[in-house]
Amino acid sequence: LASLNDAGIEKAGLFLGVTSSDETNMIACALAKQANCRTIARINGRDFMSEPVSTTRYKSLGIDVAVCPDLVAAHRIANFLSSSTMLDTNAFAGGRIQVFEVKPGPEAPILGKPVQSVQWPDYVNLCAILREPEIVIPHGLDVIRKNDSVVLTLLQDADLPALGALLDLPGRMLQSTPIEKVIVAGATRIGIHISRLLEGRADITLVEPDERMCRMAGEELSSTLVVHGAYTDRDLLEDEGIAETDAFVGATERDGANILSCLLAKRLGSRRVLSLLDEADLRPYVGEIGIEHTTSPRYAAVAAILQNAHA
Repeated sequence: LASLNDAGIEKAGLFLGVTSSDETNMIACALAKQANCRTIARINGRDFMSEPVSTTRYKSLGIDVAVCPDLVAAHRIANFLSSSTMLDTNAFAGGRIQVFEVKPGPEAPILGKPVQSVQWPDYVNLCAILREPEIVIPHGLDVIRKNDSVVLTLLQDADLPALGALLDLPGRMLQSTPIEKVIVAGATRIGIHISRLLEGRADITLVEPDERMCRMAGEELSSTLVVHGAYTDRDLLEDEGIAETDAFVGATERDGANILSCLLAKRLGSRRVLSLLDEADLRPYVGEIGIEHTTSPRYAAVAAILQNAHA
């Protein structure tokens, strides 16, 4: 409490508890609440959280919003697979406004021009240019370069084909076909939750090399087929119908295993491949090797915290 007082907690309007310790975050938020701060806590423990974001679970402890990185990431992947487009979006204002990040294609008309000279549609706003490792808040004379990504906001009823032409996006990114078969690699908490969220919408197979984790997944899931085996075993993937799979998700706890399994799945015929990826330095490159979408629990949690900070 003395440290919070030294930091000026009495004058703060918002307190974020985002250390790696759930208990520390909870106690710190409880103390900050005594100073009438609005509080947001990162709480990732399986025993503490069963939903991605909660505004009620820990209200009595002084925590206004609790955010679970693992479950936020799982929901993000499941929503991406269930979306009518292949754009990675976040919804605000009750879904009326969409925020998404995308890398323009090589022939995009917006490349190499000052952003003030681009004929942006009325329903689109350019929020940021992502140029690793920088985040550029654009001004009129800033130029979007090749390999940059852009963060855009657009209204719910946006003209997606027109936007796709402006960004040189493949038509499949704007009109995704429904998923019917998904293979998830890794019976991690995220992998299990993705499978649970997609049950009833698609035929789900969960592959896990650890027998104990397979048993746990089988107890938690209802219609998902849990297979004991290596997610980089070519014969196993072919036996499970990887060539007819609409999506393959690398959801293990290791970036390398996720990338390798996704590349193998792509090679064997999976229509789409998605990966958990915590290493920020790798994000600019994975798209070039065929991985269409990556999600980091850490960055997904940051996005959820920012969204709730402005709620």
